[in-house]
Amino acid sequence: YTVGTLKILRKELGEDTEILLAIGADNALDMPTWFKPESVLTLSQVIVLARPGFDQSRVDPSLAEQMEFFETPLFDISSSDIRARVRSGRPIHYLVPPRVEDYIRKHDLYR
Repeated sequence: YTVGTLKILRKELGEDTEILLAIGADNALDMPTWFKPESVLTLSQVIVLARPGFDQSRVDPSLAEQMEFFETPLFDISSSDIRARVRSGRPIHYLVPPRVEDYIRKHDLYR
């Protein structure tokens, strides 16, 4: 659970260290179903990276008031497309960082 990871980080880093947890807007919508979501918000500053047009009012208001929302640019990149490109032998070098591309090739992923 996220809360468990944050508790470990808090213990290791100390109370004075700010912990930022960046999540996507879809995670913000699902946060009420998380294990101890209030503790997650107590242990970290939750940063929500929302795509243009995301309706922040859909997020549980009691949780949303403790989050910071940032609109991010919309990149037309999909993990499904990346996997399909690898399977078909097409390039992915402008879609992922070089180290990720190297890792995928080295470990023969998505074939």
